[in-house]
Amino acid sequence: MGGLCEGVLLAAGSSRRHGENNKLLADLGGQPIIRRIAATMLASDLDQVTVILGHEADQVTTALDGLDCRHVLNPDYRQGQSASVKTGLDHLDDETASMMVVLGDMPLIDPGVINALIRHHRLATDPAGSITFPEIGGRRGNPVIWGERLFPALKGITGDQGGRPLFQTRPEALNPLPLDDQSLLLDADTDEDLAIIRHHFHEKSRN
Repeated sequence: MGGLCEGVLLAAGSSRRHGENNKLLADLGGQPIIRRIAATMLASDLDQVTVILGHEADQVTTALDGLDCRHVLNPDYRQGQSASVKTGLDHLDDETASMMVVLGDMPLIDPGVINALIRHHRLATDPAGSITFPEIGGRRGNPVIWGERLFPALKGITGDQGGRPLFQTRPEALNPLPLDDQSLLLDADTDEDLAIIRHHFHEKSRN
């Protein structure tokens, strides 16, 4: 129902705000952050998981060893997030009707949230023309699902902004799913952010 939904995990960034350390390889509960996110995606209803590699591709590949996800190298990763989104689009299966873009530094997402977003997207009046995303207290979170009619517009975006411009230029496409999950607003942009994520992770683990 609703066509295939493929997950694209963005793991190509250079972690400039973390200095020498690659935030995607940082430990969280005994696993690298990127492995934890990929495993979550594989445990969800996504039909395929593709990881976009770039910076320290060999190390990230090693961190994903044994997981059933496809690896694709983005040779232009220094051009920003948009280049990785385009790489993901270029490698979608022909049957894919929607693409979920997952940021590589948001390890607190769980399979239930991914599945809820997929269901919400497929129930939209026009899934092919919809942008589905979590909304937490009026704030837009991640991950985001893009319907196939948005793919050409995504390919036209440049720089380190992903698909953000389309949230302004395509208001009719917006399909928010209200959720009460602050973790969908947390990413590991800085060492301070990573400390907050670790705190939330350990709090969740205790519950």
